Amino acid sequence: MKRNTVVCRLVGTLFMGLLLSAGCALHKPLMKPATVKVQGSEAAFRAGEIIDLETGASVDFEAMMGILQEKDLVFLGEVHSDPEHHLMQVQILQRWAEDQPHPVIAMEFFQVTQQDALDRFLAGDLGEAAFLEAAQWDAEWGFPYHYYRPLLDLIRAKRGRILAINAPRGIVKKVARSGIESLSPEERAQIASEIDFNREAHREYVQAVFPLHPGHGGTIDFERFYQAQCIWEDTMAENIARFKLENPGIRIAVFAGSGHLRYGFGIPERTLERSPATAAVVLPYPAEPDLVLDRDLADFIWLSRSARGASGRHPGHPSTGHAGGLSWKP
Repeated sequence: MKRNTVVCRLVGTLFMGLLLSAGCALHKPLMKPATVKVQGSEAAFRAGEIIDLETGASVDFEAMMGILQEKDLVFLGEVHSDPEHHLMQVQILQRWAEDQPHPVIAMEFFQVTQQDALDRFLAGDLGEAAFLEAAQWDAEWGFPYHYYRPLLDLIRAKRGRILAINAPRGIVKKVARSGIESLSPEERAQIASEIDFNREAHREYVQAVFPLHPGHGGTIDFERFYQAQCIWEDTMAENIARFKLENPGIRIAVFAGSGHLRYGFGIPERTLERSPATAAVVLPYPAEPDLVLDRDLADFIWLSRSARGASGRHPGHPSTGHAGGLSWKP
């Protein structure tokens, strides 16, 4: 009851009525056409349902959380521009952090250079406005802060830790335009010490979305674009793994764009290679007509309502320019 009350209060803060019609009912299936299926199964699912992809069956929120609570690492995806995905993340974090006095989360949305501002904010040395200015939120991330505020406020209230894990954006942009060989020794030292550009399945996935990305055919070519993606993902993985190794037994919830998590590509497998651990991936995912989900896409899929734009495509669907979270900005 307490958790549901908090979620209801956050709805107004997060979305200013956008999801008011849904209220606190995201734990229950929304009444949508049952059009979503899982590969190899005839069962059909609708928006609001949580799917365990290993079994191909619908599970309730508490069943999913029972599994997530046993993992060392929980990777939570999002389409950055989808408010419903952020509400799902809030509910998961609230439940996941209930039994932890000082929970630790890692966020793609902050670069390592912003860690000091984050620490000062969590310690109470900076108010919200001063924190956003110090972190240069609008310039460095740009998506509405109120989507993320409940996550930060929850960790702050529990005196937890937020890890800024992303590579400096300026370095990633430079690589996307000029290649990793263009980095100075000082710049190279700010990204992962080991970067793997030779993962064929990952390369194919990124290549499939590259033509729809800003800058395609103009300021960047695919090889440099792919280098930038790997730098992002290996740097985030290295920062998570380093913290895990330095703090044995610590559980971490990782928040990142779904494109960095799908199929275990990107952050999850690169983290686990550096620091073996039990892990699970949860992806909010738009319930599109006739969608068939691959079983190896994630561990759990939480179906959101379709949020199709004028193009008829979901803003974070793999067939769009956002590429489900591969969010390089030219």
